[in-house]
Amino acid sequence: MRSAVMPSLKSPFHLAALLLAFLPTLISAANGQTNYTLVSDAFSQLANLKLDPPSKLKPRYGGRDPEHCCLLAVNSSLEVVNGSLEQSPNSFIQGSLDQLIAANQSGQFPCGASYNGDRSGTIEVVVPYTWCNAKCSGWQKSHSSKLNQWVGPFVGFIIPAVVFCLAIPRRRKLRINSWLFHAPMDRLSNLFKVPFIATTAAILVTIDTVVWLSICFALAGPMLLSGIYEAFIDSRILSYLYEKCENGNLTVDMRARILYLVLAGNLDLETVPQGETPDSAAWNHVQGLTNGLQIYPDTRQHPLNGEKAFNITVNQQDLIETTKTRLRTMLACQYSFGSTVGAPVVFFAGAFIYTLVDTLSHLGDNDTSHALAFGMWWMVIPHISIVSGFLLAGNNPNTLEGVVGRRGGPREQALFGIFELVYESRYRPAWMWFRGRSKRDWTERVLSTYIQAPMGGNDPDMELFKKRTKFTMSDWATVGSIVYALILIPDLLAFLTSYNTPRIGLGCRSLTFLVYAICQLWLMLLWIWKFNSRSKKPSWRYLWNALTILGGLGAVFTAIGGTMMQIMGVYRNCYCDLPIQYWGNERDPGAWVTLSTNTKLDIEKAATYWKGSGGGAIAFLGLICYSGWWYQRRLKGVFGDMVGKIDVNARLS
Repeated sequence: MRSAVMPSLKSPFHLAALLLAFLPTLISAANGQTNYTLVSDAFSQLANLKLDPPSKLKPRYGGRDPEHCCLLAVNSSLEVVNGSLEQSPNSFIQGSLDQLIAANQSGQFPCGASYNGDRSGTIEVVVPYTWCNAKCSGWQKSHSSKLNQWVGPFVGFIIPAVVFCLAIPRRRKLRINSWLFHAPMDRLSNLFKVPFIATTAAILVTIDTVVWLSICFALAGPMLLSGIYEAFIDSRILSYLYEKCENGNLTVDMRARILYLVLAGNLDLETVPQGETPDSAAWNHVQGLTNGLQIYPDTRQHPLNGEKAFNITVNQQDLIETTKTRLRTMLACQYSFGSTVGAPVVFFAGAFIYTLVDTLSHLGDNDTSHALAFGMWWMVIPHISIVSGFLLAGNNPNTLEGVVGRRGGPREQALFGIFELVYESRYRPAWMWFRGRSKRDWTERVLSTYIQAPMGGNDPDMELFKKRTKFTMSDWATVGSIVYALILIPDLLAFLTSYNTPRIGLGCRSLTFLVYAICQLWLMLLWIWKFNSRSKKPSWRYLWNALTILGGLGAVFTAIGGTMMQIMGVYRNCYCDLPIQYWGNERDPGAWVTLSTNTKLDIEKAATYWKGSGGGAIAFLGLICYSGWWYQRRLKGVFGDMVGKIDVNARLS
């Protein structure tokens, strides 16, 4: 029997040729790429993969699964040829097969990968939009198990915004029938009604709060503009009064009248309770509080032809002290800025910082990135609360009612039967977006009543008051810039975060922020136009109404619709993953969608923008809050000084 022996190698060239012939086989064996029958033999994630997503919902109703879509793309990018795993000619994997295998072995398979501290990320899987739309149409409903999809932004940003919106003044609220709270509880049978009654009341309160929160967010521009205007006017009025007190000008009654204007200027000037005469308006009652301080027999502020002023009687001196007490009490009855705004801002900032730090451990997650962006965007609500909180005019009209000492009129019926007044009072506080106009109406009433001098012409003191309270173009530019900064800065930071979340470009979310900013600017310009317009032509009113409705619908759609679509997950679709320049041109070579997660670009952009944008937003909120607190403390101090000096150096002859 002949033994088997290895053939002799006649030269080194024979050895080299033999090695080259077996090299692919050796490499494949080393990488585990031999003897495959299915792609899933190499990647267990692809085992039992079906064309339809695993969700019970249809894709059009929220059943889309981006991870399943990515698996389909990877599966179609690989094939088995003669037992070897290879990439198909039209592979969607942006890298070599070895890189994909290495990523899988390190726990970074591109479909569903998450940040593990390595900023190199995983390999990208990129598909054309047409493929994505054909294989992965629909949108993905947010899942409660994924906190970064809706629980995080809802609990971290929207719920705290409710606290802030409750401090924003309003005129009406959703009516809740009193029988829900007055039902007798002395019988056991009535106790069984408690769960139903409590649930009904809770539902109504929730609806009312959500509606008001939505209104505040959609009409942020007019609200902030009205509030900042009022703040400027208050500061100018007190500065004017300080100057006149130092110079010994103005009578005691005019000083008191102007101080009442500052505190009550947010109330309707002429509105009276049902069944009462115009004499019951807020303006006439304030006049009644100051008429006893007059030193001339009419509205004049100067003597006529050597006329002597009335002597200050004991009763008038008592009335002066009573007036000081009334003014101090009205100011002191307001809620403190710290309790209504400052403390919520501190807790909101603390929660936001914690969320921001926690998100840094999830770099590269697109859901987290967009949730952070929407959280910064919603900081507009705290800004409105801060502005409304530092104004000197109180929200509760019952304060003036208590000072006047008049019994309130009959309870007014609810508007349309469902919207009742927030405060049961004979006076009506203006909506936040009308407060500036209301303060303007009060100043104009003072001027129209007292500007006429006894010898003809205008009273010089009242003429100066008119000049100080009149807004010029530069004043409007200043106020408008401040207001728009309060809207634009959080909106811009949110825009930059979403814009630079891959795929980089103007998409659904960043477009939402952009349109919102444009709508708010639109509404602000319309507010200023209406404020300064004196035209009585119906055509202008119709045009203004049409433009306001247009801007309001855009603001509502972006503010409310955009938020709901983000929380629900509607934005998680192939179309929103595509930059806007490819909308309508989906077959363009640049119209591609990234399906993989935790890519190197995802991590780089998150590391660049998350900390900077989030930190900038919370720092800006803190700055605005501190500025509001400082402004109110300063004006309260000036107001208190003016009350104390109401009869110092007053004109008595």
